[in-house]
Amino acid sequence: NASLFHAPKVRLLPILKKLRTCLIDNGLLFVNFRIGEGEQLVKEKRGEEMERFIAFYQPRELEFLLRNAGFHEIEKDLDRIETGSWVSFFARR
Repeated sequence: NASLFHAPKVRLLPILKKLRTCLIDNGLLFVNFRIGEGEQLVKEKRGEEMERFIAFYQPRELEFLLRNAGFHEIEKDLDRIETGSWVSFFARR
């Protein structure tokens, strides 16, 4: 899901913990995030220009958060598209 990168960094661990409770045992979570540093409002053109809040992460930082939220069997994939570099994770409850 590409919506979590709009959440402030301070809120991500509690969100991941809550998502974990929504999954069945051994359930699979998919998330993806923009790679980078910090948080900022970014102007993007999607039809018309708009400003969106984005929290950027390093892959190791996200893996740490997923493990601390109780996920395991974490797999990641890196990708580069027109909007930048992305990291995706599959993680099991």
